[in-house]
Amino acid sequence: MSTTTRVYWDTSCFISLLNRDSEPIRHEICADILHHARQEQIEIWTSCWTIAETIRPRDQFVIEPLPAWMVCVDQTDKEGNSIYPGAREQIEKIWEYYYRRSQSPRILSPEHAQKIRQMFAWSWIRKIQLGPVLAAKAAEIARNTGIKPCDAVHVASALHRDCSVIHRWDHDFKKTEHLIHSEEPKMLSPANLFSLGSPESI
Repeated sequence: MSTTTRVYWDTSCFISLLNRDSEPIRHEICADILHHARQEQIEIWTSCWTIAETIRPRDQFVIEPLPAWMVCVDQTDKEGNSIYPGAREQIEKIWEYYYRRSQSPRILSPEHAQKIRQMFAWSWIRKIQLGPVLAAKAAEIARNTGIKPCDAVHVASALHRDCSVIHRWDHDFKKTEHLIHSEEPKMLSPANLFSLGSPESI
């Protein structure tokens, strides 16, 4: 059995790798880790499901300001106590949830989609097939922890290949921390002197 460190990349790592212009720092970190994988100093694993998520990414989330009528929930009585305590916090949560759920994915050009397919063909990105056994494990994790099925696929895949950690950006795997640790990727080289030449930003 290989003693090389195995890390699992969720979709956000590949998105950051591709978004060189809009996410330069994250891109450099991911490119550095990928360089070490190419040199067989570390193993990067991911589910084949990641390919679909990367080819159909969501735009960067930006929430719109709350409407002007929101001032009505900030009313206070003569003593200065809130008439609707906690209302603003609850409406802010609903507002953010609405914008996250209503945001449409981008439709990539055929050229960009082809570049992503070529990237996932690199031998130093190791793919995990989503078969019936792994799908059942993901369903069990989703049911027991309450995470989304797509996230459960990532967790189940990482466990299947005995990965030591899930690398992710801006994502919450706290509910499955007892199964496998997750963290933001970190540079492996003392200084980033390597240029990957990855596909241009999308």
